[in-house]
Amino acid sequence: MPHTKTMAPLLYKNQRIELDVLSVKLNFKWINRDKHLVDICLSAFLTNAAGEMPSKHFFVFFGNTKSPDSSVLRIEKSGQCQDSLCVHLQQISSGISKVHIVATLRNDRNQNFAQARDFYFEIEDCTSGEKIASYFFFGTFISETAIEIGTLFKEDGRWHFHFSDKRYETDLVFFLIKHYPRTLI
Repeated sequence: MPHTKTMAPLLYKNQRIELDVLSVKLNFKWINRDKHLVDICLSAFLTNAAGEMPSKHFFVFFGNTKSPDSSVLRIEKSGQCQDSLCVHLQQISSGISKVHIVATLRNDRNQNFAQARDFYFEIEDCTSGEKIASYFFFGTFISETAIEIGTLFKEDGRWHFHFSDKRYETDLVFFLIKHYPRTLI
């Protein structure tokens, strides 16, 4: 299996896990096909229970590298084929109960996920580096340009992660409108 020497428990689509840590690092990894240099970016949308952001500043992406409460931070790319976020669960504002994680391609480059392969997502403990969970994206990508990877959510005072693996032919604007309907584009 690609990408990592120490494998975490392999999870399945629509599986939920409880996170018994203070902060997590979310890594999305891939391998480029042939000469394609695919630029994939992880983004986070911090929302209330209804799935809406309190303001556009709760959208963490390459143009806004941390949430207002500093609970979600983009990590500078450590390699050509990896993008990461760090989420400090205890720092998340009280009105936020979900953090939606999305991987998208830069839409100005006419790219799609079929130009890369071996997509892999992992959750690790930010403090110890211990791998908590991993997920391989199975199936064929044809023209998809976005993946809704999953959602961190708070339930009964504890944080969990739900792997959704929903694939789209869209860009970040779709998710911004979904989670911040007041968006004027």
